[in-house]
Amino acid sequence: SSFEKAANGKQLNSSLKADALNRAGDCLYYTKKYASAEQFYDKAFATNAETAGDYALYQKSIMKGLERSYDAKITVINDLLKQFPNSNLAPSALLEKANTYALINNNSEANKAYNELLDKYPATMEARKGLLQLAINEHNMGNQTQAITTYKQVISKYPTSEEATVAAEDLKLIYAELGSLNEYSDFLSNVPNAPQLDVQEVEKLTFNAAEKDALAI
Repeated sequence: SSFEKAANGKQLNSSLKADALNRAGDCLYYTKKYASAEQFYDKAFATNAETAGDYALYQKSIMKGLERSYDAKITVINDLLKQFPNSNLAPSALLEKANTYALINNNSEANKAYNELLDKYPATMEARKGLLQLAINEHNMGNQTQAITTYKQVISKYPTSEEATVAAEDLKLIYAELGSLNEYSDFLSNVPNAPQLDVQEVEKLTFNAAEKDALAI
């Protein structure tokens, strides 16, 4: 209410008014009043799109997602990327777009968005997260060869990251099913600071894979 009062007063210029409206929207977002928050983000955009528009659109897209209006969320993100191509929020918006496509099982569009993120913003945290999600998506689509390649890229590029840890766990299970854990262990040993396999774990996974093959006969 204080942010709304400030935005409706005469003391602030349009830039600060728009910022106050965005903050009011944030307060409503934090209290899970998503539709009301969206209205304030719309007001902020209308008040000063130049200074507050990219944030207002990004937050509006998040509200659409929380309301499970996924097509609308993607439309808002596309508006953001078109109107504010140089925004600092562009990498986050692309990651949200890709993840939303993956959520609604539009895997081809999800992969396009992940690859666009990797191409345009390779040095960002969002690209690191996107590369892992791309690998997961490829695995879910049954593109095992490509998934293995992408998981390896995650580990090679970001060996000390949380994403590398997740990639290593996923890749370990894939190689166990293939009966090629030694090959996987060799790969990890050649990546400095990468997660490493425990010898006992390798033996256990190898045994489980062999047992599974035997039961399938």
